[in-house]
Amino acid sequence: TAAAIFLLVALIGFFAQAHPATDPGQSLVRQHAISQILVLVLATTGYVVAAAVRQHRLAVEALAANNNQLEVRVRERMQEVELAQRQFQTMFESAAVGMSIVDPCGTLLRVNPNFAEMLGYHPEEMEHRHVDSFTHPDDVQKTSDARDQLHDEVLKDSYVLEKRYLRKDGEIVWGLTSVSCVRGPDGAIILVIKIIQDISARKEWEATRQMLMHEVNHRSKNLLSLIQAIARQTGAKASHAFYESFTRRLHALAANQDILVRNSWESIQIQDLIKAQLAPFGAWGGPQFRLSGPDLRVSARAAQGLGMALHELATNAAKYGSLSTDTGTVVITWHAEGDSFGMTWQETGGPAVLHPPKSTGFGTTVIDTLIRSTFGAEVGIDYAPGGLTWRCRFPLSALNTLP
Repeated sequence: TAAAIFLLVALIGFFAQAHPATDPGQSLVRQHAISQILVLVLATTGYVVAAAVRQHRLAVEALAANNNQLEVRVRERMQEVELAQRQFQTMFESAAVGMSIVDPCGTLLRVNPNFAEMLGYHPEEMEHRHVDSFTHPDDVQKTSDARDQLHDEVLKDSYVLEKRYLRKDGEIVWGLTSVSCVRGPDGAIILVIKIIQDISARKEWEATRQMLMHEVNHRSKNLLSLIQAIARQTGAKASHAFYESFTRRLHALAANQDILVRNSWESIQIQDLIKAQLAPFGAWGGPQFRLSGPDLRVSARAAQGLGMALHELATNAAKYGSLSTDTGTVVITWHAEGDSFGMTWQETGGPAVLHPPKSTGFGTTVIDTLIRSTFGAEVGIDYAPGGLTWRCRFPLSALNTLP
């Protein structure tokens, strides 16, 4: 607009110079017209300037309003941040568990009073020192490995670790350490937050329980030895085969008890149960045994019944079946479908089975009657010429929930 006005004034000046008036009356009229044009130009210029000033004032007012709104939002955000900081500070200082904030390299930046008291320090004594200086030497490596996983696996932001800490007086404190990390936009770790719960009492109780279980196991074995001695004296006039069979069955019970004690008399892996029962009959990994099935847990009572059945099957195979020759093979498979569990013992490569046994002994009672009554199972025994096949099927829940 300003450029257009300037151009109009220049054109009027150029026209006046190019066409000078020769008549005084005409000159007066021209000057009056030019004056009117100049007045119009000035009025237009004033209007343009006034509009520009008004727009500038409106822009300044809008900018001031936006700035005020921004300042309000910033103040509100600052208040929220300050509130969150106060809440975290209160939680950090008064938490009933130990807490610490650690840098990516493992240096303690902040330690809450509970964690410091747990280890017999003041917080200031622990801060700015590496966490490994408070860790039991035997647990330093697994702590370092867990910490490295946070750096190596970007998708892993937390882990839980049971480890031993060292108090200022040298005593050991067991801690259940829950670790979470805070990452920056590039995925790099900025801070690590640790929550430490003192589980020393629980660990002491577990150690005491394990010691008592080993003592009970030791006394039970002594009792089994005593029973074995009594059986030998009582059955002195009986056949040697009776004594050998009775002894092997006691050993099978002892093997079951050993593995259950190692697992705190709770559930055990079915593979471990099978290997413990059949170890006396051959080396695992050799050509005579093939084992196949999913990982399943077996309760203590279920392990007793299933273990005795496996022992009787192995004993029969060693006497008459595939384990009585170097070329024989035993294939043990199991599977779980829904709430149904099935196991198969199949022998091949041994002496031909001419006919089923004419009498039912204790072994048959174990692999048939005992399994049926213990698990509510369906049991099938096939004395095929190529080798014995034993099958059982029962609810999967019976495998790990028997009282």
